[in-house]
Amino acid sequence: MAAERAQRRLAAILAADVVGYSRLMGEDEASAFAVVKAKQIIDERGDQLFTDSDPPRAAPGGGGASSVLGSQARQYYPQEIGIREETMKQFALSLPALALVLALGTAAQAETFVRMVSGPAGGSWYPLGAKIAEVLGREVPGIATSNGPGGGVGNVKDVNKGEAEIGWSYAHTAYNGYSGGGKFNSAQSNVRHFATLYPAAFQTAVPKSSSIMSYADMKDKSLSPGKKTYSGYAAAEIVFKLYGLTFDQVKANGGTIHYVGYSDSVSLMKDGHLDVFIGLTSVPQASFIDLDFNPGVRFIGIEADIMDKILKENPGYLSTVIPQSAYSGMTEDVPTLGVATVLVVNKDLPDDIVYNMAKALWDNHGELVKVKKIWNKVKLEDALAGAAIPVHPGAQRYYDEKGVKKK
Repeated sequence: MAAERAQRRLAAILAADVVGYSRLMGEDEASAFAVVKAKQIIDERGDQLFTDSDPPRAAPGGGGASSVLGSQARQYYPQEIGIREETMKQFALSLPALALVLALGTAAQAETFVRMVSGPAGGSWYPLGAKIAEVLGREVPGIATSNGPGGGVGNVKDVNKGEAEIGWSYAHTAYNGYSGGGKFNSAQSNVRHFATLYPAAFQTAVPKSSSIMSYADMKDKSLSPGKKTYSGYAAAEIVFKLYGLTFDQVKANGGTIHYVGYSDSVSLMKDGHLDVFIGLTSVPQASFIDLDFNPGVRFIGIEADIMDKILKENPGYLSTVIPQSAYSGMTEDVPTLGVATVLVVNKDLPDDIVYNMAKALWDNHGELVKVKKIWNKVKLEDALAGAAIPVHPGAQRYYDEKGVKKK
């Protein structure tokens, strides 16, 4: 029974990823992918697969027995959480025969795949996206869910193309995508607003000992503005332009541009190979907290006259500050750009499914607070705040029922 239950759970986790891979690469390649993915899931999430309860009960303080935090759940339900090592070994041996069949079989039963694209490792979006995908897969009938890394600009493109059904972005990025402005060469007309989440800020950190005091001082430095699909990269281009700089000019002056994610940026700065790390993300944020501890960082602000020009030329941005309380090394508030984090969905997702997705998201608010404290700032009454693109009808029906209005 334990192996059968584990097989069902593994299939549910694998389904969306493997089917998409199968369509792209064929069943032979997908089978190999499924085996690797399945082994990874067993290594990382064994407690979710091999439990005695089906479905698992919630442990005191929240989080089910299926939580990845198996040790915490085991504290409350040791008999339910104990992993049978022998069963796991036997199960792992059967993966080549089971993985693809299980995934495709579950996929055949599911009416809709909901693939989420979130953010980079080291950011807030990815772990929150993983939890949301888990919640939706558990609470919404007839769907199989997955979560993958991404960036604000690329996510809008993926959702528009139908390569993902739901994606993380920012209100201004979603607006630019829908209207074909900014970093988008054409209108992304298939995206719809699903939910406004929490505020984010444009954060530019330099080592505390650095001589850099302004963006103008970065003309020949080693910079990490993020990958080109990140909304932070697009914002950095806007800011640098108004300081009379482009990334090509930085390189021509002898500087370096690193198109890498948050984790790699942290490593580069700690190793002394990076002068400037830029991110558009929540405040405070783990990567900047890490650098604030070691080697110690300062944050570069945007002057008032530059800010006025940015806001005038780029609808969707806001003026905000990184508060002194955000990071221990700060001595004053730092003026910068602010944006609203949003979730967008593809317009072709069925209305009933999107309605149930909205209900599941807001009904399970507490689970997401446990992943990242920033979720405390996510409020149902703000779910349509700053929505600059059409709202999906399924989400709109839910918000109408709850009395949520646009702001």
